[in-house]
This record gives sequence, structure tokens and C-alpha cells, in this order.
Amino acid sequence: MTDISDDGYLCLMADNGDLREDLKIPDGELGTQLRADYDAGKELL
Repeated sequence: MTDISDDGYLCLMADNGDLREDLKIPDGELGTQLRADYDAGKELL
């Protein structure tokens, strides 16, 4: 994961360098944890 946009979409990079930016961060605890880990600078794979 390379970014979380202000409107809640994830930016994911595949091994070949292709980007996906059409996946919305999940609601609930998982989404909250993803955002907190990203904001804390953790590497999310």
C-alpha cells in the first residue's frame, strides 16, 4: 500500500509496478486499524 487518499481510497502497487486506486478502505475496525498503521508510518504489504 502506497497511500490512503483523503476520500478513503487505497493506492496499492503490485510487484510489477501497476497501481490500483479503486479500492475503498473498509469500514469498521479493519479500516480504522489500516489508517492508524499507515499514519504511524508502518510498512503495509
